[in-house]
Amino acid sequence: MKTWRFIQSDFSPAFQNMAYDEALFLNYPVNRQPLLRIYGFSSLSFSLGYFQKTSEVLDWQKCLKEGLTLVRRPTGGGLIFHSQELTYSIVCSKQDLGFRKEAVKREIIEFLCSFLLKFYRKLGLKPYFCFETKNHLENKNSSFCLLRKSVYDVLIEGRKIGGYAQKISKGIILQQGIIPFRVEIEKIKKFVKEPLEKEDKTYTFLEELLGRNLSFKELSYLVKESLEEVLNCQLKKDYFNSQECSLANYLLRKYESLEWNIYRNLPENFYEEAFLVK
Repeated sequence: MKTWRFIQSDFSPAFQNMAYDEALFLNYPVNRQPLLRIYGFSSLSFSLGYFQKTSEVLDWQKCLKEGLTLVRRPTGGGLIFHSQELTYSIVCSKQDLGFRKEAVKREIIEFLCSFLLKFYRKLGLKPYFCFETKNHLENKNSSFCLLRKSVYDVLIEGRKIGGYAQKISKGIILQQGIIPFRVEIEKIKKFVKEPLEKEDKTYTFLEELLGRNLSFKELSYLVKESLEEVLNCQLKKDYFNSQECSLANYLLRKYESLEWNIYRNLPENFYEEAFLVK
């Protein structure tokens, strides 16, 4: 049974959360230890997918004026409003999951996301992948994550719950995902360019499904337990090491920058300098 690292983080600003996730991803080749990180956001925030054009999906100036944080993720996918949720990230290699280097992305996604099915079942729910529905169609037209559907999104009672996004480079995987306690659509509608109709109920969340509140601690335990059971691994409590902290502090320059978050621009040689950080 393989041992994975388990990092239980605090509630932190969006910039710091993204910097640490990318630092863990970039530092993976150093110690080659797969990991699960669970964390939260300390203030209301929007995160954009890597490829999204900020001005097309958000009134970003209004966001900043009203004190919301805006950050661009290192992974793809759609716009997410971070408020009432549990957030997780997974960093591992294809080999950690038992795949060969030539394994295609869809195989990896299905296997890695299967722990989410286990998690929701532990709560007494009946989850399934989108591709298991009759006549399923991918829908990536919406800029908002919860209104987009891809084959390995998790559905409950026909509605999408949460979301995830991945980055794979040189056989190393970063998966970021959310498990929503509640979706505050009225707050979101104030800032999103796309019309979000209340009647268009294609998503759901735990409070609605269970009719009760769940603690962050309780859900964290179930996520950890589900990953261990599905991947046949042992998660051992760990902390960021000194190299990861130094790298995250350097990456903060990127995630705190409007040039990155609005325009996806970086200084020349930014990543070359990152790997000189000690």
